[in-house]
Amino acid sequence: MKLSFVEQCQALLDRTQSEDADLRAISNQIAEEEVILHAVLRRANSAELGIENPIHEVSHAAAMLGSKKLGDVLKSVIEDQQLLEQQLTTQQ
Repeated sequence: MKLSFVEQCQALLDRTQSEDADLRAISNQIAEEEVILHAVLRRANSAELGIENPIHEVSHAAAMLGSKKLGDVLKSVIEDQQLLEQQLTTQQ
């Protein structure tokens, strides 16, 4: 059974919160989901990190963010998707 987008994000979020989070494996999965990929790269390239050169690779972004901030990005993506789904349901 294929997981919904929110379920995929939640599974990734759960993995980031593990003590032995494998950021490389998580990055590989993030690279497969364009919405998550863009959110991660946007956060990694934000002024918050104060980097000089743009980050283009998800593995580099994940390493720069670390598992906690990566988890924060995933939470934000989940919240945005749930809000979108709620709005679509309300419109029907």
